[in-house]
Amino acid sequence: MNLTKKMKAVATALSITVASFAVGAEDLIKNGNFADGTNSWSIPGDGKWKNFKTEIVDIGDGFKSIKFKIEKKEEMKPWALNMRQFIAKPVKKGTPLVLSFKIKGTGIEKIFCAVEENKAPYIQSIKSDIKIITDWQTIKLEGVAADDYEAGAWKIAFNLAYGTGEIELSDIKLETK
Repeated sequence: MNLTKKMKAVATALSITVASFAVGAEDLIKNGNFADGTNSWSIPGDGKWKNFKTEIVDIGDGFKSIKFKIEKKEEMKPWALNMRQFIAKPVKKGTPLVLSFKIKGTGIEKIFCAVEENKAPYIQSIKSDIKIITDWQTIKLEGVAADDYEAGAWKIAFNLAYGTGEIELSDIKLETK
């Protein structure tokens, strides 16, 4: 086999591998573009923290976002106002994960997001503080599943009570590789 044929064979094998890898990605988030309002998402509405409002906003091109208007109380912990979704599919320890979302805001310096188990000690497979800017930014975080998790035994969480202002989130995806 001459060099050109070998190179074509390698290129074909690589493109099949890359295509297989891309097709293998699975989004584990339901309603990450808020087309169905807040269905599949848990947002605290009861209890003592009545200092925020949510609104679903049409941002165009078939996308919607969720906007939080927050008035931080001095005694609030950052997790007192959060948005979360329990992941309805199992995952094996070591599975590569990619969390991506769009975010913007005003008046609040940061939020915290994590992909974590649903019980203490809340071991996190992905975690990060996210700096908030006024224009839409796309965030992409990578990690691996810290353990074997049954469906519903792990979640994505956004802790939002870091100040007074607005936070807007859209296009949330959690994919396996």
